Amino acid sequence: MLTQESLVEIHVLHRQGRSIRAIAKTLHVSRNTVRKYLLDIARTPAYSERAERASKLDPFMTFLMERIAGAKPDWIPATVLFREIQAKGFAGKEGILKNYIRPFKPQQNEPVKRFETAPGQQLQDDFTTIRRGRYKLKAFVATLGFSRATYVRFSEYERQEDWLLGIEAALDYRPFSPYSCFMRASNIALHLFILCITLKLCGANEAQRSLCPNERLLMGHFYPLFL
Repeated sequence: MLTQESLVEIHVLHRQGRSIRAIAKTLHVSRNTVRKYLLDIARTPAYSERAERASKLDPFMTFLMERIAGAKPDWIPATVLFREIQAKGFAGKEGILKNYIRPFKPQQNEPVKRFETAPGQQLQDDFTTIRRGRYKLKAFVATLGFSRATYVRFSEYERQEDWLLGIEAALDYRPFSPYSCFMRASNIALHLFILCITLKLCGANEAQRSLCPNERLLMGHFYPLFL
């Protein structure tokens, strides 16, 4: 098949003084092809459209479209349709079916809903890792659910005491008592809950003897919520 680029190259080589034989050998085409396009400069390659190849899926397309239309607004998985047409004699691969039905799958573009809380109701906190080459630094990040105001405290580790110090510092920076505090590390959240329950059952004076200084500071913020 002669491309438009090859046609241009025929005329370029001819203007450079190359013979028809040399042009045909360089472009791997016949001499008659070269001669034909040199005699008619305005001529361009024209080819008839190639007939589409029959697909193994052709006998089942009507059935598939009926099943897709009948299931709307729901969608039938390709695996289910594949088993159904296999039972009807389909001998092709599942990939052929998936490629055929993909354009008919409805697009579900659900609007993004922002989860919002009232002021002072929720605090979200987590640790993130900042890397620069082989060096890394931990950062405790606390964000208020309503205003999205953020407090960041850097540390070298992500230990329990780093969590407690981070929460304590965030509550001191934004002084309020949130109704809920969402944490990635569930063991930290559980630890805080157990501390609060211990304070309530055993009494503040008795229970605080077993707390470390960081835990005592943190309970000053959370313990009133359990009273």
